[in-house]
Amino acid sequence: MAVTRKSNVSKTWTFLNGDWHEGNVAIMGARTHAAWLGSMVFDGARAFEGVTPDLDLHFARVNSSAASFLLKPVVRVETWLGLTADGLKRFDAGAELYIRPMYWAEAGAGVCHSVAISATERRMRARRGESWLPLPQQCAGPHRSDGPGF
Repeated sequence: MAVTRKSNVSKTWTFLNGDWHEGNVAIMGARTHAAWLGSMVFDGARAFEGVTPDLDLHFARVNSSAASFLLKPVVRVETWLGLTADGLKRFDAGAELYIRPMYWAEAGAGVCHSVAISATERRMRARRGESWLPLPQQCAGPHRSDGPGF
């Protein structure tokens, strides 16, 4: 059973140990390998204006990163996509979200690992101040994933 801590964070849903959990779920313990030796990978994706650009590329990248860290990438890209679709239903339509697929070692690299996907609303509550995630137009750069060569 996941432990949820009450805090002043944005609305969050996390899929962990085969079920969805609302709130700031404790995903690691004091003896978790990733907590003290950094054996964790994640990739950050976004949902905004009703779209989730390049999700398949984000999920392929987190699986590749997991393999690089000697963590067996046990979640297929198609499964990540399905979990994301299910998770998006837990938020208001058009919510701006930060989506984080993650792998981490519990007992040591290559030995035992855990998997989670978490989505958090982009905008903090009014009393928390400004958003920590930039708006899409603030992220525009010279490289695009839909351009030539991608």
